Amino acid sequence: MKRFSVPVVILVALVSLTVFFIVEVSALNGEVKFRGVATTDEAWGESVCYGSYYCNVTVAEILYDPNNTLSLENVVTICYNQSLPVETGDEVECCGYYWKEAGPMQCVGRVECIGNDYYVIPEFPSFLILLLFIIATLLAVIVYRRKHF
Repeated sequence: MKRFSVPVVILVALVSLTVFFIVEVSALNGEVKFRGVATTDEAWGESVCYGSYYCNVTVAEILYDPNNTLSLENVVTICYNQSLPVETGDEVECCGYYWKEAGPMQCVGRVECIGNDYYVIPEFPSFLILLLFIIATLLAVIVYRRKHF
């Protein structure tokens, strides 16, 4: 019977644990894309995603979530680099990496929308767009009538 040395056994154990951890973490975390409603105003935090702006968002529609990490009506914290005029009640679309249960300490439990491929887009309420369109049309009619009558 062939005996294995202690360093070989330790190396095999470490490799096995590393592979297990990588597989488990990738199943708990992942890229997500969703629409939701902000439940808090934007704030800045040094201890949030290593210093970033953030707010809480209630998930209303899931657009992409291959690992099934999100669920409807979940409240998640999103963090991003640039200040956006996000206030309570605003609709937003988010694309980022959700560190649901494991990962960097300051990111765990948050959607990190930082990097070239990730984003946060505040959306205008549809009634506001309709109102602006109506006002623009009325102004165009007034200007047209003054010039031609």
